[in-house]
Amino acid sequence: MPYELNIKLSNIEPEVSRTVMVPNSINLHELHWVIQGAFGWNNNHLHEFQIGENRYQEKHPDADHPDEAKVLLHKDAKDT
Repeated sequence: MPYELNIKLSNIEPEVSRTVMVPNSINLHELHWVIQGAFGWNNNHLHEFQIGENRYQEKHPDADHPDEAKVLLHKDAKDT
């Protein structure tokens, strides 16, 4: 069953948002690329996801955050 996500940018006036449909098996790394495409961005800035108290970003040798590619939206974000 797919998820319908409403993604809103913070601290922007007027409000900027996009609604996207994604498969429930999507991981955060794949979701990053969906968001990039939905907003017409070119992956020029670092990013991170925050789900509850947990933060995730792309795997990097110096990062202490878990690798976003290993986080599945339907398993890891469903209870937040």
